[in-house]
Amino acid sequence: MVRKIKNKNKDQIGLKKVRLKFQMLSAEMLETEIILDECMIEFNERFETGVENKTAESSQEIIKKEEKSSFEKNEEKKEREREKNNIENREILPKDKDLGELFKKIALKTHPDRLNDKDDDDAEYLIELYKEAANAAEIGDGMSLLEIAYELDINVKINPKKEIKWLNKKIESIYESIEEMKSTAEWIWGHSDGAERERVEKMVSSQLGFKIRTTSHDTSDE
Repeated sequence: MVRKIKNKNKDQIGLKKVRLKFQMLSAEMLETEIILDECMIEFNERFETGVENKTAESSQEIIKKEEKSSFEKNEEKKEREREKNNIENREILPKDKDLGELFKKIALKTHPDRLNDKDDDDAEYLIELYKEAANAAEIGDGMSLLEIAYELDINVKINPKKEIKWLNKKIESIYESIEEMKSTAEWIWGHSDGAERERVEKMVSSQLGFKIRTTSHDTSDE
């Protein structure tokens, strides 16, 4: 027996598939970030990464500096994306009513004037989302507005083809971010073992100039 699909629509089915793909990739990126953080901890315990007074610093202090560096790089990337979107969408932005409507729905849940009943942590989180949404609306970044709307469980009602287009751009960006994380020395080293890890460690030492920390295990092997 073939089940009948109510209000069957090719565009809606296509949108559902792309939304699922976006959700899966977003989860994969979060998982990749967590794994990379774990690799960074082990990496900084194994190598002297050139931080001043590194022998006196704990691994956690080194990790915090490394995370700050990664955060700054991420912010620089976001700024480049904002500039690119601004250039690409400057002329079409005033004509796009969907951006304005989507931002209004987000603002209803995140505007600082509407957060009096929230605790400090929730309010801070929502205010950051509001700032991101305001910037995205200003430069015509529909894919970021969609991401925020999904996070807030907002019912998105725009043309399916347009939503698919925005989502595909975001999916491409997520793919790039995941590949960037997996191409770091920390990730490659953390996912190698045996002879392969020895080869990677030699490359890290020669190309990045990081010295391998001497351990009791290393000494006993000599």
